[in-house]
Amino acid sequence: MDTAEKRALMPTGVRATFDRGWRFVGAHMGWTTRLFVLAACTLATPGALAQHRSTPVDSIVLERTTCYGTCVPYRLALYGDGRVVFHSLDARDSTRVAHDRVDPRAVMQLWTLSRIADFTDLPDSIEGTEYCRVRMTDNPYATITIAANDSIKRVRDYLGCPWGPYGLRQLERAIDSVANSRRWVPDADREQRQNTPPQRRGGTTDPQPHEV
Repeated sequence: MDTAEKRALMPTGVRATFDRGWRFVGAHMGWTTRLFVLAACTLATPGALAQHRSTPVDSIVLERTTCYGTCVPYRLALYGDGRVVFHSLDARDSTRVAHDRVDPRAVMQLWTLSRIADFTDLPDSIEGTEYCRVRMTDNPYATITIAANDSIKRVRDYLGCPWGPYGLRQLERAIDSVANSRRWVPDADREQRQNTPPQRRGGTTDPQPHEV
């Protein structure tokens, strides 16, 4: 999605403010920062959600795997009607399932964020692409699956790729945040997964050839 399409997601009242801010941001910040300034502008007002309420979002699913450490695997599903289902994938705790509800508009926010991050244009797997020319071992995977507009897109992200797509990593965190998954995931594990940059984790580095 280009800038014009992202701008079209905004309600009219937000557009003028964004245009003024974009000129400043474009002069002083990198493209990843611009992306999430745009996301903040788009998601900040109820009007943006009302404008796109007709867009069908069936489900947004985040799955996290184990790692060489304390990572707890789980599957977190958010549905268009606001339902939230948490399912532990830990072999020692595989029967643990939790249910909750969130405002359906929050699910629409996640879908809008995925659009702004160009989720559908990402490769199905981050490993073996330009995003993972350096690979650190023993890290977990995070897989996002979005079913919307009668299509399904899945992206498998290896968190040992230090230069993984910034937008994808933010979307992973946003899904956890909207569902408040911290209620079901131990604090130590959540901190390791979400707050520690990949390059600071333990493990060795497997360099891969890349152009300078």
